[in-house]
Amino acid sequence: MVVMKLEQLYYLTEAIKFGSISIAARENYVPQSTVSTSITRLEKELETSLLKRTNKGISATEAGQEIAEKSKQIFSLLDEIRSSACNAENRFALNIVAMPSLIDTVLADVFIEIEKNNHPLMVNVVTDEPNVILQNVQLGLSDLGIVFDNQPFHYPDLTYKPLFIDSYCLFVGKNSPYYQRDSISINEALTCHHITYKTEYERETNLLTRMISPYGKPDIALRVDNTESIRRIIAKSQYVAFFPHFTTYHDAYIESGKIKALPVHDADLRLYIGYIESRNFRDLQGNQIFLKLLQKIVQENNYQQSE
Repeated sequence: MVVMKLEQLYYLTEAIKFGSISIAARENYVPQSTVSTSITRLEKELETSLLKRTNKGISATEAGQEIAEKSKQIFSLLDEIRSSACNAENRFALNIVAMPSLIDTVLADVFIEIEKNNHPLMVNVVTDEPNVILQNVQLGLSDLGIVFDNQPFHYPDLTYKPLFIDSYCLFVGKNSPYYQRDSISINEALTCHHITYKTEYERETNLLTRMISPYGKPDIALRVDNTESIRRIIAKSQYVAFFPHFTTYHDAYIESGKIKALPVHDADLRLYIGYIESRNFRDLQGNQIFLKLLQKIVQENNYQQSE
């Protein structure tokens, strides 16, 4: 039995488009082995060669080209299926993938606004790391991706629109010797005992890893997979953690004074927050309704606007 995965079909079409597995991997921000292995497994499952491989690059076989064309049709049908299911309930289905800290803050306020004013949206939201967010939007599995990085985004086949500019700050609790400070140096911050979230400082592709590495590496004392746990521990100990400043909005620990957000005055920790859409798979009306609400929340909460 052949069990094809959407990412296998997607990486095949990307490799054919660029005429190179390495370029396809680079343009999709994944390791070359991810693209190569996906295509190889697809060839094994189908028991046929899909690519002609030479030292100068790759090209599609007749079967590979045919499958790539049919894959594009599959992605379009997925978009139509979502729209049909939604229209049956007179609501617009919207699949969103975002980075965890955005769900807890900016997007949480958008969801409250949707419920409060009965907007015709049925939202399914998941969180993941940036490379998965990009892949989901490119594959048409998600209608919108909400992301941030240390520079504006430029990705093929995606439309990127900025929302606001922010920066990382250091969360410290009342027990921290730095709690009474108004800011902190990067060297001081790195000497503290840090709590890290999932793969922070482990993978070179991780955003915080890339931003902090020019200044050194923090003293990692604890690693967890829940941002609420990080806050709770910081509030009652001398542990610290880097968080985007926008996460301080409506945060109970910050508002109660149990945690203080210290700017890092001698390091460039700027963040560019924005959203991405696929140019090929878009529920335009549902996207437009949600993005209008998102921009309203950004303005009402006085997030720093991007230029």
